[in-house]
Amino acid sequence: MAKSIIIDSCFWFALFDNRDPYHEDAMLFYEYIVPHTLVLPWPTLYEALNTRFSRRRASVEKFYSIIRTHSTYLVPDNEYRDISLEYFFNQRRPFSLVDIVIRNIILDESIKIDAIVTFNEADFIDICSKRGIELFNG
Repeated sequence: MAKSIIIDSCFWFALFDNRDPYHEDAMLFYEYIVPHTLVLPWPTLYEALNTRFSRRRASVEKFYSIIRTHSTYLVPDNEYRDISLEYFFNQRRPFSLVDIVIRNIILDESIKIDAIVTFNEADFIDICSKRGIELFNG
C-alpha cells in the first residue's frame, strides 16, 4: 500500500550533494520512497531550491523529474505561516521556521502523512510519535 511521506529539506540537500554526510542514506531512502506519495511543504522547496542548487543543471532536471513523475502533493504554507512565525519568536526550543511549519503540517490531521524522511530526528520525533508517523532518518 502506498504511503504518504513528508520530505524534509535536508533529504534534498543530501540526495543532490555527494559530499553530504547523508548522501548514501538519501540514495537508499530515495529508492524506498519511489512508489509512494511525496508530501512536499512549500517552505522545504524554498530552502532546498536555492541559487546554489539552481546552478547545477543536472540536479535541477532530476529534481523536476522527481516531482513530475511521482505522486506528489505540494503543501501550501498559507495556513501555517502566522502560527509558525509566532511560535518561532516565542519558542523554548530552537527550531528553524521551516521546521516549525513542517511540524504544524505534521500536526494537521487533515493531511495524510504516514512517514517523514529527515536527518534531524530530534526535531520531529515528539510529534511523529504523537501521530503514529514513521520516522526515517540517517
